[in-house]
Order: sequence, then structure tokens, then C-alpha cells
Amino acid sequence: MQLHRQIFQENPDKEEWNKRLLLNGKIYVNECSYIVSYEKFPEITHIWLAGTLEEARGKGKFKELLMQLLEDNTNPKISINSYPDKWPIMVGWIKKKGFQLIKVCDDGKHCYEIKAEDFV
Repeated sequence: MQLHRQIFQENPDKEEWNKRLLLNGKIYVNECSYIVSYEKFPEITHIWLAGTLEEARGKGKFKELLMQLLEDNTNPKISINSYPDKWPIMVGWIKKKGFQLIKVCDDGKHCYEIKAEDFV
């Protein structure tokens, strides 16, 4: 949660974190990056929160965590959501990794999905 505060300059909602972790959730963390994932639906691992400290971006630390997630993953699909207006760099990364846009919500959130076997 400390990394979340450092990256996003906001306090995490502990209640929301606990809800996700109860859904077979997992936290992957190293010194500069983190990922929180959970089983959103049967057969989908959802990346709920993720981030890397700005000074550590592009150095492969986030990728290390993704590789751990993929090793642990038993579901055929992985999903992730983002807000293009708020996090354009993240959306660029999502598209670069091959995620497909499956839905655009009224609040501007974009929902993406990829087959786990296609994730690189």
C-alpha cells in the first residue's frame, strides 16, 4: 500500500483492497512496482491495480512482476481496465502488449482482455 501512495499520491481504499483479495487475490511487489490481481469472473484473472515508481519505469521491474503473475495464472484470460484520458501511457502499454478493447464505459473507463497464452 505504501507503493500505491508513492505512485498515485493517494491513500488506498483498504476495504476495496480486501474485497479483491478475498476473490483469490494476489499481490505482486518489488522495490518499485506492484500488481494486485484477482479472479474477476470464472476463467479471467483481472489486474485491478498496478504501478511503477516514475524513476524506475522502463527498467524491467514491472515486467518481472508480470512474469510472476503469468507463472501463477491458471485462467485462460487476463483483463485490465484503464482511463485513457488519465493514464495515456498505461493505455499505450496495454495496447502494445496485445490486449483487445472489449468495452468503453460511460465514465471513460476502457476494459481490455487478452488470452493468457498470447500475453507477452
